[in-house]
Amino acid sequence: MQVAIERRCSPRAPINLPVRLFPNAQVNIIDISESGIRFDCEDNVLAEDIRLLLDLSSFKPKQTREISAKVMWHKLIRENRLQVGARFSLSDRNDFSQLRDLVF
Repeated sequence: MQVAIERRCSPRAPINLPVRLFPNAQVNIIDISESGIRFDCEDNVLAEDIRLLLDLSSFKPKQTREISAKVMWHKLIRENRLQVGARFSLSDRNDFSQLRDLVF
């Protein structure tokens, strides 16, 4: 029996949130934490350093946020589709606060 090791430093929250991956791809966030996200995407849009445009308007009217992240792992889930884990590169404390409010 294999046991999965939890590598995240904060709890995950399941979420189904479509976001824009720069420059022009749509991805779907599967879960999110204060430190990162897991999402799925087409295999031809992935780069090591990514920028996401989060539309938080369902939580706060007319609120969008551009967030930088670094891809930590990816795996093929079916032909031409990847599941990806990325760690946020949060240099702005305001970004961190908004993400914490979104998650918890």
